[in-house]
Amino acid sequence: MPPPQSAHAQPQRGFDSTPGSSTRDGRFGRMFRTLPPLDLPEATGEQLLADLAAAMATGPEDPLVRETQIVTEGGKDAGDDEENLAIPAGYTYLGQFIDHDITFDPGSSLTKLNDPDALHNFRTPALDLDSVYGSGPDDEPFRYEGDKFILGTQLTGSPDARAKDLPRAANHRAIIGDHRNDENVIVAQLHSVMMRFHNAIVDDLPDTRDRFKIAQQRVQWHYQWVVIWDFLSRICGKAVVQDILPMEPYVGAVHGIGHTALAVNVRRPRLLFYLPQERAFMPVEFSGAAYRFGHSMVRPFYRLNEHSGPLATFSADPKTSLSGFQPIAGDPRKTWGFDWRLFFPAAAADQALVFAKGGPPVMRLQPSYKIDTQIVDPLVHLPPAQFSPGFHSLALRNLVRGWRLGLPSGQAVARAMGVEPLNEADLVIGPRHTPIAQIAGGIFANDTPLWLYVLAEAQKNMETSGKGVVRPNTGSATLGPVGARIVAETTIGLITEDRFSFLRNEPNWTPHYGRDTFAGRVFEMGDLIAKAMEA
Repeated sequence: MPPPQSAHAQPQRGFDSTPGSSTRDGRFGRMFRTLPPLDLPEATGEQLLADLAAAMATGPEDPLVRETQIVTEGGKDAGDDEENLAIPAGYTYLGQFIDHDITFDPGSSLTKLNDPDALHNFRTPALDLDSVYGSGPDDEPFRYEGDKFILGTQLTGSPDARAKDLPRAANHRAIIGDHRNDENVIVAQLHSVMMRFHNAIVDDLPDTRDRFKIAQQRVQWHYQWVVIWDFLSRICGKAVVQDILPMEPYVGAVHGIGHTALAVNVRRPRLLFYLPQERAFMPVEFSGAAYRFGHSMVRPFYRLNEHSGPLATFSADPKTSLSGFQPIAGDPRKTWGFDWRLFFPAAAADQALVFAKGGPPVMRLQPSYKIDTQIVDPLVHLPPAQFSPGFHSLALRNLVRGWRLGLPSGQAVARAMGVEPLNEADLVIGPRHTPIAQIAGGIFANDTPLWLYVLAEAQKNMETSGKGVVRPNTGSATLGPVGARIVAETTIGLITEDRFSFLRNEPNWTPHYGRDTFAGRVFEMGDLIAKAMEA
C-alpha cells in the first residue's frame, strides 16, 4: 500500500520516516541477577569507598604526573611510565562517544539505593547513532541542510583544511543530538567527524528521495563495524571478540537431491552472559562498572596538532583546557583543528608524516594511559556532581554509583563466569601499588567493587618492562577476562538485538571504504576519519 496522504497530497508524518532502532529507549537490568550486592554498612559505606578512591589518585606531586608536563624533547612528545603503547589515545574518547550513544540515565542518584529495573535509559540500547541523528531532518530541520548536517565554524592549525566546530546557538551551546558530546573538546570533534562522515557519504550517492535514509544506514553499519572489529578488538582483545562472533559455516543436505548445499558464512554471536529475554537491555554491570575502564586511560595532557602545545584535560583556564560546553572556534581555540594522526592510526603513508617531514621527528601518535587502578590528578578535582555536591573525585563517583546500584563484587562475578578470582597479592591499587587488604581494615580484600576489580584485572593482564612498555607477545594491554567478556558481550549483543543492524540484516556485509588486505577488508577509525575529511 502507498503511504496515506495528507490533505496537501504529502505523505502523512511518520510514514516516510527513516527507520531507526527497534526500540526508542529501553531499561537497565542485571546480567547476574542472582548474585548478592556488595555489602557495606549504610552509615560508613561512603567513607570506606572514599578511602579506596583516595588510594587510586596519582596526586599532583607524583613523579608520573610531573613527567607528563615535560612534553617535548627534541621536537617529539616525551613518554612516561603510565602510557599504554598498544592503545592510541583516540580510543579513550571513542569509548566515551559510544557510551553516549547507548546510555543516558539522568535520574539515578549517588546518595540512595537504585533499582536497576526501574531505571530508564533515554538512549536507544543500540549502536544506531541516535546521539548524532536525533529525530532526523523531519523533526529537527534546524540541524540539517537538505540531506546533510549543518556544521559549525571553521578551525585552523590542522592538516584537515575543512575542520569544523560543532554548530552552536547564540549562547554557545552545541546544536547536537546529545549535549554530553560537547563536554570535552575531543569527544566534540569526534561528533563533528561523524557528521562529516555522513555528509561525505551523501556526496557519494545519487540525489534521490531516499538518499538520507541510505546514507544513514551506511553510516550506522560502518560505525558498528568499527566498534566491533577496531574498538572492541583493541580494548577486549581479538580472541575474545572472535570467540563471541565467530564465522560459522552452515552446510546441510538438500532434500531429495542428494548433494550438499553451499557453505554460508554467517556471524552468529556466542553470548553466554548477556541474554535478553524480549528486547535489548542495558546491564548495570556494564554501565555502572566494566565500561568505566576508560577513566583510567585518560592522559593529563594532549596535543591536538603540530602547533597547539600541551593542553590540559581539565583546567580552570579555558585557554589551556580541553573542557567543553564552549566554542572551539573562539580565541585561542580556533587554532585547535585536530590532526587525527595524533589520536588514531592512519594509513602507513600518512603515518610517516607524523614522524618525519624531511627532517627531525615532529610528533608521535599519542598513546592512552594504561587500563589500571590509577586515576590522573585532573579527574580527582572535577566540579561537584549535579545531584551530589561534594563528589569531586571521578573514582569516588564510580565506586559510590556501583554500590548504590547494588552491584556484586568482582570476585562474585568472576566465580559466576567460571573465572578464578584474583588473589590478594594481585589486588593492588594506585601509583604505589597499595594492597587493597591494607585499606579500610581489609573489608574489600575478598569483596572488591566490580569497577575496581575490572581495573585490577587489566593491570595484572599487562606485563611490562622498563618504562612500562608492553613487551611484544609477553603481555596484554587489554581488559582481563571478566571485564573483557562483559564489555564485548554487551556491545555485540546490543548490535545483534537491533533489527536494523548489519548483523541482523546482512551479517556478511563488508565496508564500502577502507583497505583490502590478504585477511579481508580493513576499516578502522582512521579510515572513517579519512573519508569524513572529504566533506
